[in-house]
Amino acid sequence: GILLLEDLMTRHVEERDYIYYLAIGNTRIKQYTDAAKYCKAFLQIEPNNTQVLGLETYIKKKVDQESMKGMAVAGGAALVIGGIVGLGIALAK
Repeated sequence: GILLLEDLMTRHVEERDYIYYLAIGNTRIKQYTDAAKYCKAFLQIEPNNTQVLGLETYIKKKVDQESMKGMAVAGGAALVIGGIVGLGIALAK
């Protein structure tokens, strides 16, 4: 569906609607980088659109949440590896 909207956007004048739906579609499939890009493009056409401003805020919040989850997973993995190395050293002695 997103590919169809992108194709329609390049062929038609109603670019504003297509950009909005591309932002929504990419948000729903968790492609937040692309969704943010379409929000920014939309806001260049209509800077005070409250729906798109709200969507942009939502996208930023989701990106922050996912980066926090990534850091937590990386921190947990580092703790596990450190524990294994410490146990190996203790057993070697």
